Amino acid sequence: MFTRAAIRGVWLAVLLTGSALANTVSTSQTLTVSIGAVAIVSVNPVAMTTSGGAFTNSFTGSMLLSYKVRTSTLGGSANIQLRATADFTPAGGPSIASPPSPGDALTYTCSSTSLGTGCSGPLTVSTTAGTNVVNIGAAACTGSGCTGSNPQTQTLNFQLTNDPQYSTGTYQATLTFTASAV
Repeated sequence: MFTRAAIRGVWLAVLLTGSALANTVSTSQTLTVSIGAVAIVSVNPVAMTTSGGAFTNSFTGSMLLSYKVRTSTLGGSANIQLRATADFTPAGGPSIASPPSPGDALTYTCSSTSLGTGCSGPLTVSTTAGTNVVNIGAAACTGSGCTGSNPQTQTLNFQLTNDPQYSTGTYQATLTFTASAV
């Protein structure tokens, strides 16, 4: 026969075991993501050529500029600048830093773009300061759910005077495109 103390011990064990199985604990964690402004740019190589008579036609070439961008909604902006980081080499040909003759500067114009404002008029390439190729305003983006194509594109048309002072040969200059966004 069971005593009252033994029965109480069994009930206490059942209650303790049952309550341990029914225990539920939960916690939460805050997930934070910071999404910043982004600008990415790429270009294809360009070879400048001339056609026609001796020294009457300039050297010309086109370059396709592709870019992706996301700017902040409040006061955001992005721009892409072009600067020559190195002059034409070897010596004896055209010069970006100090052209042999007035008017021998390397210039470019921009086609229209669907996102932002492209450059206007012919701009002179410089080795000391960048020139704006594209300016983009606030709340702009490329990609799914955004305006325009992905990537955005713009064509740059380069022109260089065909000066008789240039020595024959092949010359190269280094152009750098810098994209920034806020």
